[in-house]
Amino acid sequence: MIRRLNARSGSCLRLTCNVSPPPALPQPSGIAAELVRDFRDAEDIPLTMPSQLGAETIDIIIDHLHDDRLALQACSVICKQWLPSSRYHLFSKVLLSPFNVDKFRKLIETCHDIASIPWHLTLSEFNAYICWHEGIDITAANEHLRSVSVRLRGVTFLRVERSEGLDSKILSRWFKIQELEMVNMSLSSMDDAFKLVHDLPELQTLSMENISWNSCLISRRDYTQRAQRPSFVLRNMRLEGAAFTDVTNWLLCLSPTPAVRTLHCDSYDPVTSLSRDVLLQSVGHSVHSLHLHLRNRPTGVEEAIHLIDISPCTNLRALYLMDIPTHMVYSGWLLDILIQIVSTDLEELVLDFSTPDSGSSWVRSFDRMGVARLLGDTKFNKLRVLRIDCRLRVGFIRNLEYTVERRVDPEVEKSISEGAFSDLDSRGILQFIHT
Repeated sequence: MIRRLNARSGSCLRLTCNVSPPPALPQPSGIAAELVRDFRDAEDIPLTMPSQLGAETIDIIIDHLHDDRLALQACSVICKQWLPSSRYHLFSKVLLSPFNVDKFRKLIETCHDIASIPWHLTLSEFNAYICWHEGIDITAANEHLRSVSVRLRGVTFLRVERSEGLDSKILSRWFKIQELEMVNMSLSSMDDAFKLVHDLPELQTLSMENISWNSCLISRRDYTQRAQRPSFVLRNMRLEGAAFTDVTNWLLCLSPTPAVRTLHCDSYDPVTSLSRDVLLQSVGHSVHSLHLHLRNRPTGVEEAIHLIDISPCTNLRALYLMDIPTHMVYSGWLLDILIQIVSTDLEELVLDFSTPDSGSSWVRSFDRMGVARLLGDTKFNKLRVLRIDCRLRVGFIRNLEYTVERRVDPEVEKSISEGAFSDLDSRGILQFIHT
């Protein structure tokens, strides 16, 4: 039976689950209640605390602070005195921003043993505009971060998001970093990104998502000819425009060329088309997940989509066709793409019709019978998900995606599940997402 998925939860709408709510935590009282309130409301970290607390009181305090990272950081100031070592894992992951970096600096200066605990570090919103809007001195925040970087020596995972102008000299102090993620960043120069990567000798995994910069690299040879270069895998590459081209050229200059596990690319962007094709030819065999965005189709170009060559992706496991135009005249576009697949490991195929639409024309925009026959081939025996996403995305606010429900004709849906795709439906792999 065809499955209708709720995009917000991912659960089947036809199933009903009777799940009892989790038992309520015991309400703190006495000194426990006072400490919980102080930790949640304090503007500054309290530096004095009773040295002896009962184990039950400690458990109640920590349980009530488990979802409040800043309060936990405050709590950890006196952890040597009363926090049991079994709770130390609560402080292994730290999120720092201009709003709390000074408090965290005080924390690790007060209790030196805390500095050895964090291994997973996220830096968020070190952004001049955000700080100006919130009345925070970005220069002071960066200085606090510089002080923190001297003390945190055990960091092996670093994520930098929604930030700009971070000094690579600060970040490179975490020389033990093995995994680096750069997300939603605006840099003054691509040098900032590349220099950071090359200054991390133990780097194993890199992700670059939605990064842009104002100026290009003067000489790529400065990085490609260094004696010490990290050997890393690019876990996720999601870039647009000049950034995609610059990063592609940089990767191709490295020897060996890093593998790319997840790749996002645009089908019709004239700025990136050449780089995209060269990159796929070079590292396509290493790509496990390919996100092909079909938006921005030039007027009058109906069949150009099938000219994209994805055959180099010989080990492809997931193919996401995103932002599919519903007004494509050429109905064989999807078949032309799927015919190129040579991988026998494809497990997931997603068709994302997330553009404005009237009626159910989205479902008529491809050759269903031809696609169904092709997916029935033994080459696709490992296919476990064929998902059709027919939501309407209406925009993003602070990186949160907003969607509205799209009405889908039940008869059209029925014609898919009981018609061309009946065999796929009987295998339990056909899914629809409406909202």
